[in-house]
Amino acid sequence: MVTWYIVAVVAVILWLGPAYLAAWAKASVSFTFKTTGKRTLFVHLAGLNGDGMTQIANIISTFLTRGSLLAVHYEGDLGKNAGQFDPQLVIDKTTKEVVSYARSGGFESIVFIGTSMGAKLAYQIAWRLKEDHDIGSKASIIDPPLKRGDFQPPLDIFAPVMRALLYIPLFNLLLFPPLSHIFMKVLVKPPKKDNIESTLTLQERRALDKSIVQAKRTKPTFYRGQVATIMRRMPPQGSPWGQGDVVYLRSSNDKDTVRPSAYDGWSRLLGFEPHFILVHGAKHCAYGENPTPYRRYLPDAFDFLGV
Repeated sequence: MVTWYIVAVVAVILWLGPAYLAAWAKASVSFTFKTTGKRTLFVHLAGLNGDGMTQIANIISTFLTRGSLLAVHYEGDLGKNAGQFDPQLVIDKTTKEVVSYARSGGFESIVFIGTSMGAKLAYQIAWRLKEDHDIGSKASIIDPPLKRGDFQPPLDIFAPVMRALLYIPLFNLLLFPPLSHIFMKVLVKPPKKDNIESTLTLQERRALDKSIVQAKRTKPTFYRGQVATIMRRMPPQGSPWGQGDVVYLRSSNDKDTVRPSAYDGWSRLLGFEPHFILVHGAKHCAYGENPTPYRRYLPDAFDFLGV
């Protein structure tokens, strides 16, 4: 009888223990600021599995020729075992950080760069700036999904399934080494050789490799939280930006991540059709392996925004 009692207790610990450990993990946000003395402040909010600086390392000069840069890092201190992604914490802390720079930095324009998921965060931060602090902003949003239906197959099925599985306590065992490393290595695929520009410099190739390693080291809990952020619907509430203050950039070769129809969803959310730029020759937010198209078309977006 005692033996079965011990077995039952151990089974419960194995079943629930990882879930509780995952719940104790803390979210964190940090920032990197690069100043150029210019009057425009670009605020970059990254997409999945990366930080605000590493993702744009190979196109950073495109921003710094026009203004200063504030890169937002979601990963911060992920803890020893698991990390959580807290979109509200990102919104709160980034709003506070931008307000500080807007008040003391002498910037005439705040321009959000929303990479994929980062566009949803930029939208909400822009509302906070406008309503709570009377600070206007502009935005370039790049390949941004709004909901599950914006994913292309098989992501439209895979993402919600993985989100649900990782809420089952036993599956939280995936959060801990070595299973977490194996899980993310299977999930995160490096770019195909044919998609990597042959003209990348050694420094640019190292930046690409760093971004791949960083993505593979992302905690599954963190990935779950980011996917949940994308899938969480936002009711149409208008736009924190004027019609001439937001540009929607669509990578022409995004065949496996975000559907073209995501543009229609953003148009409904904003209440107007944002200025559209097709980034010819680019895959989904592939700044690391395929930077040339973004270096070519982002300046067009900035020209439209007047920065």
